[in-house]
Amino acid sequence: MSEDVVENMRGRAAKCRRLAAAVTDDQTVQALLAMAAEIDADIARLRAQSERPAD
Repeated sequence: MSEDVVENMRGRAAKCRRLAAAVTDDQTVQALLAMAAEIDADIARLRAQSERPAD
């Protein structure tokens, strides 16, 4: 997996967190934080898959 893809995903997660800090609607805050967490989990899954030896 390309590092620029991971950096792009990290950037999107950070943007979600910045937006969550800037809005006042609790439902929007929760949705943005959930999106950031999902992106983080996707990154972890992709990293784990790329580290597994090929069969």
